[in-house]
Amino acid sequence: MNKKTVYIIFMPGYGVDGFYNYSPKYGKSFDYQLREEIEKAGFNVKFVSDTFGLKDVAAIISWDLNQPLLNSLAQHPPKKCILLTFEPPVVAPSYYHPNLQKQFGTIFTLIDNLVDNKTYFKIYLMTSRLKRIENVADFSTKKYCCLINNNKMYHHPGELYSERKKAIAFFSKTGEFNLYGAGWAGISSWRGEARDDAKFDVLKNHKFTICFENMTHQRGYISEKIIEAFAGGCVPIYFGATNIEDYVPRESFIDFRKFHSYQHLHAFMKSVDQNSYQSYLNAGECFLQSPQSLRFHSENIVKNVMDRILWAQT
Repeated sequence: MNKKTVYIIFMPGYGVDGFYNYSPKYGKSFDYQLREEIEKAGFNVKFVSDTFGLKDVAAIISWDLNQPLLNSLAQHPPKKCILLTFEPPVVAPSYYHPNLQKQFGTIFTLIDNLVDNKTYFKIYLMTSRLKRIENVADFSTKKYCCLINNNKMYHHPGELYSERKKAIAFFSKTGEFNLYGAGWAGISSWRGEARDDAKFDVLKNHKFTICFENMTHQRGYISEKIIEAFAGGCVPIYFGATNIEDYVPRESFIDFRKFHSYQHLHAFMKSVDQNSYQSYLNAGECFLQSPQSLRFHSENIVKNVMDRILWAQT
């Protein structure tokens, strides 16, 4: 008897190497762990660009979404079709069209308001590290403030790309600010890209990091940024999910919404003494060591996807 197959559709340009290879330094990625668990459950794994003519389908997992794909999915039972939406509405608004419920029996979403545990299920943006990095610099030797983001822009209500640029413009004038990420060349505070684990070397040597999500006014949209700040031993200045305190303790970050101007925020940051600063760091580290942090771990996310693959067999 032929084994059934879980077919994976992913965005053009996204290679399959991550499903089969991993670096001991960074550990097993979500992709790698997902493939492992699918195969442990007794299914084949195949990668396709559309769903015409598929045989012995256990499930179809889509990272991508386009009209030809939706047309080809129409021949398959919605129960076997799973959509992963790792992007918020500001980046990928088509992932949030209500008609998708007709073609996907399971839609994993970042947005809390959509979750009904019938069709829409909660997913988290996993982080590569849930443990405090070693050799975090002492308060007295740390640099003041940094921001690590690529220079992108999407025009959508609630986008925070333009707010990031306002923060960069303000803090660059202080002479105590370091900007990292692709696409910022020519800005005086830019120091390079800080890819992969290099970001933690940046974080551990700064007191504060500007941690703005791609958009606001969305409950539950929390990227890896604030978690990685905790892991880097840096205090995040956070702006994004309106219910962020449902996920991380309020004592672990500085809430940008509480300040009426960047001057007001800057004055507060300068007033934080070593004892107060250590309290923020302690709260962040306690969170990393708590069961609540595990929801952001790739193992938990893989488990949630596997549950729906197995449900599709019933």
